[in-house]
Amino acid sequence: MKSTDQAVNISKQFYGSSLPESHLGIVSPCSSCLNQRMAASVDGKPPCPRRVAAFMKQELDLNNEDSSSLNLLILTGTAPGQTDDGTQPLVNPVYDSSSNSILVWTATLKANGPTFAANGSVLSPNILDPNFSSDWIQCCTHPFSLRDPESHYFHKGCLMEGDQVEIIVSTNHQTKTQSDGTSVAIPIEGTVTKINTIGQFPLQPVTKDLCPSGC
Repeated sequence: MKSTDQAVNISKQFYGSSLPESHLGIVSPCSSCLNQRMAASVDGKPPCPRRVAAFMKQELDLNNEDSSSLNLLILTGTAPGQTDDGTQPLVNPVYDSSSNSILVWTATLKANGPTFAANGSVLSPNILDPNFSSDWIQCCTHPFSLRDPESHYFHKGCLMEGDQVEIIVSTNHQTKTQSDGTSVAIPIEGTVTKINTIGQFPLQPVTKDLCPSGC
C-alpha cells in the first residue's frame, strides 16, 4: 500500500469516527431496572454501565490509581453528591450541582431489539414493547447531556425514565480544561432531546390554525 493511500484511509477513519451518529431510544429505567450486574451473565445478559463504573472505581482506588474520570459516572442521582458503591439505588436523569449538569443514561432502540433463545423462542421483545424485560436492557456506556438549553428543557417537560429521546452520539467532543492548561475529554457520550417516536400522540384533529398571526 502506498503511503498516500494509507494516509487517505487513516483520514477517512478519523473523519468517520468524529461524525455524530443519530439514534432513537429511551431514558433508561434505572430506578426499577432488573439489570444491576457489574458483569455480563453466563446466559448473555449485559451488565449495567453504572454498576460497571462503580466497580472500576473501587478497583482503581484499591490500587491507588487515579479514578477521577469516573466521578460523574458513579453519581446515584438520589441525593446531591451521593456516589454508588455498586449497591445504592439509582435514578435517572442525574442532577449534579457540582458540575452544573444534568446527566441522562439511555438505551437505543437499535441495541434493544427482540432477544431470542437458541430454540427461537422470544426471551424478551423489543424495548418499546410493554412486555420488554429490563433484565436484558443494553444501555449506552456513558451518560448524555441535554441538547436543549435550560429554558427549553423545563418548558418541554423534564425527562423521566422511559421517555423517548433522540440520541446524538458524539464521543469525546465535550472537553474541559485542566489547571495546567491541557484539555481532557469528559465522559459524556453526546446529547439527547425529548421526542415522540410512535404511539405517544393524542389524536385530536385540528380544523383551524390555533396560532394567531404574528405569534
